[in-house]
Amino acid sequence: MNPASNMNPSLTAEAPHQPASVSQSATTSPTRTKSFFDRWFFGSAKQRELQMDSLDGLRGMAVLWVMIDHARSHGWTLHPAFHFGSGDVGVFLFFCLSAFLLTLPICESPASELDRPRHWANYAVRRFFRIYPLFLAILFVFFVLQPLAGHKHLREFLPVIWQHLTLRGDYRHLWTIAVETKFYFMLPFIGVSLHLLRGRPWLQTGITAVAIGLATFFYPPAASPNDTLITGFYLPVFLCGCLGAELLSTWRKQRPAFLTPLRCEIVALVTLLIALPLADNILMARCQPNFDGSRSFILWGLVWATFIVTHLFGTGFCRSLFAWKPFRFVGIVSYSAYIWHPVILSSMKPLKKFLPLPLGTAAFFLVTLGLASVSYLAIERPLARIRLPK
Repeated sequence: MNPASNMNPSLTAEAPHQPASVSQSATTSPTRTKSFFDRWFFGSAKQRELQMDSLDGLRGMAVLWVMIDHARSHGWTLHPAFHFGSGDVGVFLFFCLSAFLLTLPICESPASELDRPRHWANYAVRRFFRIYPLFLAILFVFFVLQPLAGHKHLREFLPVIWQHLTLRGDYRHLWTIAVETKFYFMLPFIGVSLHLLRGRPWLQTGITAVAIGLATFFYPPAASPNDTLITGFYLPVFLCGCLGAELLSTWRKQRPAFLTPLRCEIVALVTLLIALPLADNILMARCQPNFDGSRSFILWGLVWATFIVTHLFGTGFCRSLFAWKPFRFVGIVSYSAYIWHPVILSSMKPLKKFLPLPLGTAAFFLVTLGLASVSYLAIERPLARIRLPK
């Protein structure tokens, strides 16, 4: 995944999110806590709507999905029977949500703005500072600190570092960063194409369906290697997110009669249930024993794009659930959590002899989120403000 993509959900896909107003009846200590998180993580309450806050929570669910799966593969779990499904499902949510959040500002921008080279130059600057500083940090840990600690020669790893910086490396979980960063180069062309068809949702849907079909023809899912760096295999997931953003932008201006809040909420709940491990690992396997959910790119693109759009038009149940501040907090630090969690898992190997599984698992999540918070405040948050000078 790249939760990196996944930045703070907003119409600009960059600015920190704003929370609901803080209760004035709270006691002094809770108020201080809320004020700290509002200031440093959630931002001001004046600029964002609750419905967009829920996208932070979605990212939080995605990174938890990945972390639970990776922790289990290292032997850490709250209970042996507890299994949340493949982490690939969380990665696909990251891909779809990233495409949605980055396409939405294009949909909302006037054509004159999209014609300006400076607009796209700023887009490139923001993407670079969003991805590469933390990317460089984890590469430093993996290929500089660890080799030095093992008394290995650093020059052996310089080609590997260069390979990753040029998006050709797939060490551990870093393959998702290469996939998503390559998509960033495609996004302006996809977003502008959908923007030119603004107001014609059926035509947008038809052309996107053709594009998904072509991507599937040239990059058949059955031929996809595990954790491949070829973005073409994942294009159906990204394209569904792009289309979802354009449809949301169109329907917010002129809402179709069939998009009633109750219908949208029901559809959102059904698609969320489809995404749960029960559907992925049990129902799908019973219906089709050879079903491979990790390569069902069109399915997951449709599931997550449908959920994102319908829950925003729903009655508010799903929005409120994912706008819950603990979910939002995890979502806001999700890129840092995604980057650093394998380091924490590796560091905890010696503790298996001493810590009970539930305690060790809880420690993994707490330490990861603590480190992610520091990483977010020290690196992500300051760099998110960088723009080209006017």
